[in-house]
Amino acid sequence: MYGLGKGWDAGVNLVGLKFADKGPDARFELQTNAIDQYRQLKPALLATGQKQWRVDGHWAVNVGAQAGINVSDRLSYKQLLAFGYGLVVYTHHHNRISLGPYVGNRNYLGLGNEVGLLLGAEVPLVPRLHLMTDWIVGTNDESVATLGVMFMVTPHVQFCAGGFAGSFGSENKGGIVVEVNVLTWPDWPAGRQRSPH
Repeated sequence: MYGLGKGWDAGVNLVGLKFADKGPDARFELQTNAIDQYRQLKPALLATGQKQWRVDGHWAVNVGAQAGINVSDRLSYKQLLAFGYGLVVYTHHHNRISLGPYVGNRNYLGLGNEVGLLLGAEVPLVPRLHLMTDWIVGTNDESVATLGVMFMVTPHVQFCAGGFAGSFGSENKGGIVVEVNVLTWPDWPAGRQRSPH
């Protein structure tokens, strides 16, 4: 993701990579899935865009989308994946809460709901260490709840780590998430809303 100024962010994401070891002496190989009308298509190459409008010192509105195609060695297997969202964001003393709807197609979300709710929060624990949580509410393949911490290594480098579990009613499994963000703007202590993907 790259900040374009005036509240615009854009980028390209390769998501859903899965590797499988085919034996003790084998190398890891990239797995791709063929067309399956009941599951999300992975991996996928997606273009991402987001626009933020500041309402005042505390309130903002974010609208964003991802769209692209699944990675496959067959042209006939390539399909469109699409996801969009809108968020109302409230920030006060570095506490941040976001809430809004999302919509996506079956190729992006898999089984379950295609319209749902995004929830997120960020709370400072001590200087440079924040508790972060988000929840993609629903029963589709993206529906998970995440809880973790974000540490500001420098004003331009964030380290995030946490765990996630499947949303209620989904069949999603739990796991861990580790993320490193290198920012082109100082995110601490001023703060700036990030994209949820």
